[in-house]
Amino acid sequence: IWVACNGDDRVRVVGADGALLASLPTGYGSAPIGIAAAPGGATVYVTLAGRGELARFDAVSRQRTGTLALGPHPRAIAVSGDGSRVLVTRFLSPRDHAEVWRVNAATLTLSDTLRLPKLGGDVNFDTTAAGRGVPNDLAGIAISPDGRTAWVAAQKAN
Repeated sequence: IWVACNGDDRVRVVGADGALLASLPTGYGSAPIGIAAAPGGATVYVTLAGRGELARFDAVSRQRTGTLALGPHPRAIAVSGDGSRVLVTRFLSPRDHAEVWRVNAATLTLSDTLRLPKLGGDVNFDTTAAGRGVPNDLAGIAISPDGRTAWVAAQKAN
C-alpha cells in the first residue's frame, strides 16, 4: 500500500500486515497528495502538490524514474486502462476554467491541457435556481473503462 504523507514530504510503502516496507522522501515542501498505480502495478504515479509536479516510481525498486513539472496544485490522478495516459487534475482552478493535464505515460511528457469550461448548461445569467460557475477543488478523477471519457469530482461555485 502506497501512502502519500503530505505534511511529511514522503511516500510510505506499507505491507498488507501493516509493516513499513519503505519511506520514500519526495523533497522538502513537495507535499505529495495523489497516488495511482498503472495497470499491472509496476509503475506508481504521485502528485507533488507543493512543487507542481508529477513523479513516477518503479513499484519494485521504489526508485523515482522521472518527474514532470505540470503547474500549480496538481491533485488527483487516473491512469488509463492500457497504461498509456495519465490524467492529473489542477485542484485550484484559474478564474475562467478548470484544468486537467494529459500526460504521455511512456515518455512522461505533457500531451496537452484539457480545459473544463464554466458550467451552467443553457443558463446565460445567474438565477436563484441556477448559475454559471467554474469547476474548482478538482479532488478526484476516473477514466471510463473504454478510455473515451473521464469524470472529475469538483465543486462549482459562482
